[in-house]
Amino acid sequence: MIKDFFLKIYSFLDGITLTSINYVSWTSAVVVALLALTTIIFSQYNERQIIKSNDISKRIKDSLARDSTSSITELVDELIYVLSNQSVYRWTLGFFFVISYVSCIIWIISGIGYTLIPSSLSSGDFIIILLSLSTVICTFGFLPIILIQFNNRPPIDIDNKNRVSYEAFIKFFKSITPVSEEVIIHNYVNPSIEFSLSQTNIFTIALKQQIPISNVYFVLKFVGED
Repeated sequence: MIKDFFLKIYSFLDGITLTSINYVSWTSAVVVALLALTTIIFSQYNERQIIKSNDISKRIKDSLARDSTSSITELVDELIYVLSNQSVYRWTLGFFFVISYVSCIIWIISGIGYTLIPSSLSSGDFIIILLSLSTVICTFGFLPIILIQFNNRPPIDIDNKNRVSYEAFIKFFKSITPVSEEVIIHNYVNPSIEFSLSQTNIFTIALKQQIPISNVYFVLKFVGED
């Protein structure tokens, strides 16, 4: 069974012709140009976001020193707004990874298939083909890794609904000032419950927060007989 499997792979590679290899070359030229453009645009976009968000983080730290609660809440809202497109950036980065590695695999298959085409390749031709193939594979394989190394992470992660997870929110505040979780929740999130009764006698309970927090549970305790 294993032998048959490898024979099928060899038959597939041996069936590759110059037509498909030339087509891969043409499409790769377009893909490389688009990847290069994407790298430049999103690297600059990420850098501007990081610089602005770090500046807001410093202003939050200064406001904490002055104990200005309203100013801190406004700055956190501004920080969330600045980083509101992080989910789009992550999706684009993932798409960049997929295209790069798929192109890398296609070129590996094409290179192996090209060497199996019946022709009189000299040793020099074989070396040039091997070096060219290695260059293309390294470009598609290492470019996404290099892009990640150049792009810095934001000071706080925002989800696709422009919310901050409880853990990330606490971690962010504790990274800039020594403050307890109770103070953070009470002063800056300030969760409150709103009760309302509609004209159709539908009783509604709504949770309100000054800062949108996710992945957190609030336990309500009703005290008294009324």
